[in-house]
Amino acid sequence: MKIIDSLNRITYSCNPYNILFVNMASRVTQEPDTPVNIYLKLADEYAQKIIRGTPNGLTLANLTCGLFSLIMAMNGLYRFSALFILLAAVCDFFDGRVARLLRAISNIGAQLESLADLISFGVAPAILAHSIKHWSFLMVIAFISFP
Repeated sequence: MKIIDSLNRITYSCNPYNILFVNMASRVTQEPDTPVNIYLKLADEYAQKIIRGTPNGLTLANLTCGLFSLIMAMNGLYRFSALFILLAAVCDFFDGRVARLLRAISNIGAQLESLADLISFGVAPAILAHSIKHWSFLMVIAFISFP
């Protein structure tokens, strides 16, 4: 911490807000662009980018789980395919809540959400059901109950 004391003025250049305290005039003024101030601005910009990207990241995780479910179903790994569909449902549950919580709602996020839902809950279960050769009684009941 750099402390300069001249003419009854004290400058704290490493405080989080970079405020110049003047004892003589009892007023507070903002320091110009100091290195600490610039780094705080950059850190704030990066934090805002991360906050804006978090819901879209969860939506991309949803889409990725749907695509992995398709791959697993086509390769005959039906249990893993069903597991990826359930994992996509968990990601889908949280991405909307996180977007509303962080107030990071965008048009591209809504379109990406629609695409992820189409793949994860439309195409992947249909391919899984089509690729299973011997249907059990419970599977027939499930597909009749949940069209």
